[in-house]
Amino acid sequence: QAVKLDDGRAAEIMATLDQVKGDRGRWAMAIIAGQMSCSSSFGMAEEGIRASAAALVPLRTDLRDREARGDALYGAWLCGIVLGAITMGLHHKLCHTLGGSFGLPHAEVHAVILPHALAYNAIAAADAMGRIGRALGIKGLGDPLAVARALQDLARHYGAPTSLAAIGMPADGLEHAADLAVQNQYPNPRALERAALRALLQRAFDGAHPET
Repeated sequence: QAVKLDDGRAAEIMATLDQVKGDRGRWAMAIIAGQMSCSSSFGMAEEGIRASAAALVPLRTDLRDREARGDALYGAWLCGIVLGAITMGLHHKLCHTLGGSFGLPHAEVHAVILPHALAYNAIAAADAMGRIGRALGIKGLGDPLAVARALQDLARHYGAPTSLAAIGMPADGLEHAADLAVQNQYPNPRALERAALRALLQRAFDGAHPET
């Protein structure tokens, strides 16, 4: 549902976004200000992923690239808006379980877990996988694991961690983590099954390829 802003505040934010990303910033702001209809957050999420991914290559070459920094900011802004409009699922549950219970670093836990959480939900959330795949330019979307595996490859390519072991997760904590993951369950496209989640955590610990 669109959030209405008063005219002065909307104009102020619009002007700021003009300086950052021009027309694309205006398009995103128009949705939030209620000037365009938007039936869901899917479109904003897809555009946010696309813009964030587009920033990676040029920023790796030059962190001062203003256009790429604008893409990154625009993507982060869109994704942040979406984050405030939806409920959390398996990925959020696992990351907070691991970070809070074992003291693992927040960003690194998200980097490791995301491909595995996507794989777990891939068949139950096929439309979402298609949207993510389009945003990232992934080929072979007929394979339900294409997005999850491509995302893990992307993380590895840019030097992000891909295993829980590498960021300090104790091997003897995996059983406890699986127990915690099925308590106070969040809404999720696929039911949270302890045996399947224990296998997911093992793959994440080992840095193995994601599986459904």
